[in-house]
Amino acid sequence: MFWRRRFYRSPITNVQAGEEKRVLYHKGTILIKQLVLRYDGNDDTGTTNCVWTIKVDSEEILRESIRNIHVYFSGGRVRLDSDAPVVCVDYNDTYKVYTFIIRNLGLVKEGIEIWFKNEDTSNQCGVRIGIVYDVYEEGK
Repeated sequence: MFWRRRFYRSPITNVQAGEEKRVLYHKGTILIKQLVLRYDGNDDTGTTNCVWTIKVDSEEILRESIRNIHVYFSGGRVRLDSDAPVVCVDYNDTYKVYTFIIRNLGLVKEGIEIWFKNEDTSNQCGVRIGIVYDVYEEGK
């Protein structure tokens, strides 16, 4: 028995103006090493008031706006190289692109869901998610 590394990248998911949408559902036991959340407001009227929600084993562990994740969990800084648990790697108000890395989210026994609420009232946005995780496998 051992842990084996896996990688997942979501397709670009469009979330319409004012819509809340589940953008990821992964069922099963995994150990999340890194989670990347990316929002692209398409240079339009995108807003940092949009909300990311993360549920692990049906328990909501995060429900915060892009702005609050940036200020409260990454210290309001943009860093390209950091080993902090939450790192903002792109916070661009001109192009409306905001990207966060969450490291060592921990063990997920039943499943993880990620929801995104587009608070922009005029335009759709695109979101992407990348996960680096380990799965427990039986050895031979």
